[in-house]
Amino acid sequence: MPRSRRNPREAVAARQVRLRDVAERAGVSLPTASRVLTGPPDRNLFRPEVAAAVEAAAETLGYRRNYHALALTSGRAMAIGLALLSPVSTETSASGVVHGFWSALSAGIATRVRIEGYHLVTLGARQGGDEFEAGLSFLRDRRIDS
Repeated sequence: MPRSRRNPREAVAARQVRLRDVAERAGVSLPTASRVLTGPPDRNLFRPEVAAAVEAAAETLGYRRNYHALALTSGRAMAIGLALLSPVSTETSASGVVHGFWSALSAGIATRVRIEGYHLVTLGARQGGDEFEAGLSFLRDRRIDS
């Protein structure tokens, strides 16, 4: 009985796709795959066919960058925390983000940090509550950069 060919994504569905899987699929070394996918936008460091093979392998396998591993090697989480406090008596959501000013402010900050390659983690809490301290602890535990 002939064996059926499985979709490459299904073949690794039981576990997360690793950078090593991408490198093997593209026929390059692990450091080369890493530099192509996480390196500077200037791809002149690699032959176009090498970069294309790595990117195609990553797409085919469904590779997603492991930001925890990246943070371990770089010492940066590439995330910035924004704490928005609302008064205890507010009638809006717990975070107060419903208010137009705070929405516009956080959207502007999010746009700017994305330009710099970061992600924005927003913490919303009522003033004077334990949730603010718990939120700050969450950000510290995840080594948010700022």
